[in-house]
Amino acid sequence: MSDVSLRKELAGLLKRKQSFLKGTHAGLWLDKYLRSSDPGDTEAKRQLVEELAEINPPKEYGAYLERYLQTLRDLGAQIRLGEVQGRMVIGLGGESILETHLTLHRTYGVPYLPGSALKGLASRFAASYIEGDAWGRRLDPRSFQRGEAQQVLFGTTKTSGIIVFYDGLPKAYELLPDVMTPHHSDYYGGSEVPPRRLG
Repeated sequence: MSDVSLRKELAGLLKRKQSFLKGTHAGLWLDKYLRSSDPGDTEAKRQLVEELAEINPPKEYGAYLERYLQTLRDLGAQIRLGEVQGRMVIGLGGESILETHLTLHRTYGVPYLPGSALKGLASRFAASYIEGDAWGRRLDPRSFQRGEAQQVLFGTTKTSGIIVFYDGLPKAYELLPDVMTPHHSDYYGGSEVPPRRLG
């Protein structure tokens, strides 16, 4: 086989692969299509991440997003739009066939911000920037505490708060391969104490 025909054949394979990936569920691809079960096969992991970055949202996602936003409006929810100023990843600590995880919508396979993450962000902001014991919080598992205002707005481990946080869904996004470097390997390896005190 000549170099020219081999290149044409490889180009055809690549085009078919890209066409196939465009209609694929990113979460399913991430969870099920690692080509090797060898934990040391970093090339298979790298290839999986590169393939994941090629996957576009399904065509049905746009209509779903509009229905979702309309439902929130109908409920009287306060909708806030935001824009990421750099790269962002949610769910690194989740279980995955890779060393890290990525939170993807179960139905549409798009990255999203779970309502619980937005709730935690709002709680942290309140604890950091509003003065008074009522807004304080201590998240150490050995002595978990929330001030009175924190309990009312965000809830406790036994009661729900009065504010409901819905998932944040993207209008547009781009998945990009990246390298994550753990700076607190003892903590991520199972140490009970966070690397610095939280709230």
